[in-house]
Amino acid sequence: MKKLSPSVIIICVSVRSRPSFQEIKRSWGPPSSTFKRFRRAWDKTPMILVGTDIESRADPEIVHGLFMNGNREGPVLHEEGERLAKEIGASKYLECSLGDRGQVKQVFEEAFRLISTKWSTCFLQ
Repeated sequence: MKKLSPSVIIICVSVRSRPSFQEIKRSWGPPSSTFKRFRRAWDKTPMILVGTDIESRADPEIVHGLFMNGNREGPVLHEEGERLAKEIGASKYLECSLGDRGQVKQVFEEAFRLISTKWSTCFLQ
């Protein structure tokens, strides 16, 4: 039986949760075992990191609540997401509000673009 491999990997994480972003770094960034297994199995598979819940950055109550928790840290910034994407080897960092169909559509359009680029590269070789 042949193993199936993904055409693209989309990792979603809420910008409201710094611990989740840190877990992505621990799990998917080098030198973690997940990263090593992933790269060995799907070396050429494109990956997209998606920051969700971006609307929470504009909500003063949510931002205040994030600063008042034990860490005293606000939501994850766009620049931090881009940096994390580079660290884990993602092809792209995108952000969206899951309640905005247009933004969600952009994530999937980017995934399809990466897949078509991957396939066209395979056929040109």
